[in-house]
Parts: sequence; structure tokens; C-alpha cells
Amino acid sequence: MPSDQKPSPFDFIKHLEGCHKGNKTKDIHHLKHYLHQFGYLDYPDQIHANGDDFDDLLESALKTYQHNYHIKPTGMLDTETIAKMVTPRCGNPDIVNGTNTMLPSRTKDKIQARARPPSTPYLTILSSPET
Repeated sequence: MPSDQKPSPFDFIKHLEGCHKGNKTKDIHHLKHYLHQFGYLDYPDQIHANGDDFDDLLESALKTYQHNYHIKPTGMLDTETIAKMVTPRCGNPDIVNGTNTMLPSRTKDKIQARARPPSTPYLTILSSPET
């Protein structure tokens, strides 16, 4: 890595490539924390949140992440998913209180353009009597 480049805070994910449900891999808990930070994962207890087991909840969270970022939702930590995860992004969660903010809302009203008056073929210039 060139000396002018700072390491990504998510570089730990790179060595997890290929992990999938059923694996017990060192540092999977960091992946769980990443997905929790952005609203994808919420374990009912700290034991599972801090464990290194790739379980059903983690697979489901990863599939949702992949779907949101237009990656084939395999539930496996593949190259394309890792590339997206280490890309700089804002810190706001994608899922807030169970609502996926990445999906288009069906209830939003469509903005309708207002009719504009036809353009006039001449220019009107106003001047003050003092000039």
C-alpha cells in the first residue's frame, strides 16, 4: 500500500472472503458489527453478536445487503460484496427501525411538472423615465 494511502477501517473484511453459513471464522464478529452499524443485523444477545459463527441471521443480513447494492444475493462473502463494503460511504444506516431506506418508496407522490406559459417571441424592456 502506498504511504500516502490510509488503510480502510474495513480492511479486516478482505481476509473473510469465501465465508458462508456454517463457517466459524476468526473476525466474523467484525462483519456482524459492520452489518449491525448499517442496520442489517440485530442479534437479541451479545453472545451471538460477538461470536464468530456464520449463522442464519448473518446470512440473511448479507443477502439483504447484497440485494440493496445490486449484487447477486448469495449470502456468501464474495469478492464483489467485499469490494462494496470497503468502499468509503456515509455512516448513516441503510435500514432504520426495520425500514429499508434503499428500496424505492411506493407511497411517494410523483412530482408533476407545472405547465409553463408559452414563451413570447419578443422582449419587453422597461426603463425608468429618468434615463
